[in-house]
Amino acid sequence: MTALALAAYGCAAFVLSALLGFLLLPLFRRYALQRPNARSSHREPTPQGGGIAILIAALGLWIAIDFAGTLPQRAVLATAILMGLMGAWDDLRPLPWGLRFGIQATLIAALLWAMPADWRLLPALPYFFEFAVALLLGLWFVNLVNFMDGIDGMLVMGLSPLFLAIGTGFFGLTIAEPLGLLLGCALAGFLVLNRPKALVFAGDVGALALGLLAAALLYRLAHDTSLIVALILPLYFALDASTTLLMRLLRRADLTQAHREHAYQRAFDRGMPVWRIITVVFVLNTALVALAAWSIWLPQHGFYALGLAIALTSTLILILRFGRRGAAR
Repeated sequence: MTALALAAYGCAAFVLSALLGFLLLPLFRRYALQRPNARSSHREPTPQGGGIAILIAALGLWIAIDFAGTLPQRAVLATAILMGLMGAWDDLRPLPWGLRFGIQATLIAALLWAMPADWRLLPALPYFFEFAVALLLGLWFVNLVNFMDGIDGMLVMGLSPLFLAIGTGFFGLTIAEPLGLLLGCALAGFLVLNRPKALVFAGDVGALALGLLAAALLYRLAHDTSLIVALILPLYFALDASTTLLMRLLRRADLTQAHREHAYQRAFDRGMPVWRIITVVFVLNTALVALAAWSIWLPQHGFYALGLAIALTSTLILILRFGRRGAAR
């Protein structure tokens, strides 16, 4: 597929996502209104469920162009749709956390089982061990994407650079995955409604399914390039969520209780405007894409390690800055 054709499909995903979001907005307001809670950054009831528009636009076009790339298309579609349906149900009528995790684990395991047999990331270890580690990491990643969807535009700024990098094959450095391009452009279209002050949130229907799709694309990227490259791209989301969980564990806090302890939430509570927060996150994620591309371009072991070290340092500095200081509103 030519670059021009991919660009055309990307534009179509952008327009379709924004248009569907506007058309479905009255439905979201009527049936999926989210009232402020302990986790919320908004003060007024705001509809959720807008992630449906992202999924319809991206997955619908992915089916239409009939170009699955290297991913098992049927398995990815089936598990993403089921994850989205579970998220939609949870948006309307919250599920017990045990049932949520059980369904998520089942869907992630099914997707891992459908991956090509030669997609081994740790071939020196027994397959069962690698499968179990991948399942746990997938379960964590799906939920951390949901955890990080806490302010207007964060989901878009956090995931679109990752999706677009994989969707373009890092501008020719590796295999392009059309699904990534469509998801990145559909997310950008959703920003029309989700930018501050948001008209609609993605909801669990969007965050959980997008987390699953991002995990599948990162798994493929790790196989094609390096596990380190796949670790660099989602580093901000992963470190913010993981350090927050660790601090809560150390305090013996109730992990099932909603909270506002993520670094970006603390920055907001201390006065940093939403636009500034998400812009800084977008700039960092763009820099992480550049570091991942550098690691692909110079694949020697030393450059992988250096790229990861720079990415870790930059991300931790931002998390510390968010956690300790906030700019005036």
